[in-house]
Amino acid sequence: MSEAETKAPPGGLNAAQILDKHVAARGGLQGWRAVQTLTVAGKLDAGTGDSVARSEILARQGTGASAKRAAAAAQARSSDR
Repeated sequence: MSEAETKAPPGGLNAAQILDKHVAARGGLQGWRAVQTLTVAGKLDAGTGDSVARSEILARQGTGASAKRAAAAAQARSSDR
């Protein structure tokens, strides 16, 4: 466990009390239920710059999205022979 996980909550509050305070600070339960749209903004880094090229190579080889799965399948086929 990390240090953050083992620390006691501030002010001796339990998890339910912390959650209640969090909900109240954001408009209460009715406010949460009234939300119709939620927008999230950010940046996602989904691999390296060569990921498209690697995906194309794997697709041409017939290994699909998972090279590990394909390697395991090839090994299983060779052991069945």
